[in-house]
Amino acid sequence: TTGIQANDLVGRKVGRESGATMKALIQEMRKVVSGLAGSDDAELRAIGVRQAQSIDALERATDWIVTVFPTDPGAVAAGSVYYLKLSGLAIGGWMMARAAVAATKQLAAGEGDALYLRGKRLTARFFAEHLLPQADALAESILTGGALVREADEALV
Repeated sequence: TTGIQANDLVGRKVGRESGATMKALIQEMRKVVSGLAGSDDAELRAIGVRQAQSIDALERATDWIVTVFPTDPGAVAAGSVYYLKLSGLAIGGWMMARAAVAATKQLAAGEGDALYLRGKRLTARFFAEHLLPQADALAESILTGGALVREADEALV
């Protein structure tokens, strides 16, 4: 089912609408990143750097899909699972970053369970530093892998 969901994402949700919804989401994600970049908190800035890189990777891949889909949907489909994974990483990182910002605000106000809130910040940073770096590799696989898959002779695979 992963392949079915991935092909639906790149075909119906991105390719056919020229990426309009994903591009709008990317703009919303960038708003959080700009807030992180301007933060006085070093941990939030570090999360923001990695998040910005993952959003850049998602935007590159989205732009490629929008460009290639009309003439070679097969090449786009060949990288669809990678795009699904990339989307999940970048969007998941965005949600984690938002949680880190909310936790930071609550901690500063002396509200909530401090241990839990520090844990939210830690998990967001872990996600940013350990998982988000995969975004560039996934984007590269999307941009270059489709053509190779399409060139493969069925007898060889």
